[in-house]
Amino acid sequence: MRRRLLAILRRLRRAYGDPAAPRRLAPLDELILTVLSQNTNDVNRDRAYADLRAKLPTWDEVADAPLPAIARAIRHGGLGPTKSVRLREILRTLRDRGIPLDERAFARMRSAALWDLLVGL
Repeated sequence: MRRRLLAILRRLRRAYGDPAAPRRLAPLDELILTVLSQNTNDVNRDRAYADLRAKLPTWDEVADAPLPAIARAIRHGGLGPTKSVRLREILRTLRDRGIPLDERAFARMRSAALWDLLVGL
């Protein structure tokens, strides 16, 4: 069975090449993308993310922005009014707990503590 699977894998690689490496963003960026992905497709999620970063380049700016500004920035992803509340709430909660809103977010947390934090958001 293993030999057969490896042969199939080789044929697939010859036909289609190796799959693209997954996107590697900072954990906080991935969390934001997860929220933006609710009830939309990847194209609209990515567009909303790019628009948000263009209008509010740092997560601290998003945390401090008025909800209508966030909703306008992410409108291409749909559910802007709902997602804007959730995004700002998540970012403010993290910041209130002393977690930096940048690529260092979650870096020094143990897995169990990180799990508890994320589940509690």
